[in-house]
Amino acid sequence: MKSSMKLFKLLTPICKKDKISNMMPLVNAQEFKRLSIYKRLMVLRYHGEVLAVMRYMANEIFLYRVGDYFAEAWFRYGTNDLTAIELVHSDYQINQYIDQIDITDLLK
Repeated sequence: MKSSMKLFKLLTPICKKDKISNMMPLVNAQEFKRLSIYKRLMVLRYHGEVLAVMRYMANEIFLYRVGDYFAEAWFRYGTNDLTAIELVHSDYQINQYIDQIDITDLLK
């Protein structure tokens, strides 16, 4: 999972106090769908929280919570090429990550 760590560092949100973060405002799910892939990546980077990572076929998929919705960022494994960023629409998609999501903070 060496490439996962590189991607994780790339996608780790920038500090909220960073002045640049004001350049990419938090958007709702409907607005997110209309953004280019580059702008979606910026929304994830500035406002998203990585919840889990999984491998599927030749991809590493990062699950993000962004405000009140979830999104997945798909990267080609080995090359780290971004192939897609899409909204999560179903419980089935979330359930694929259930083993990796730490809910201990919610139980306190």
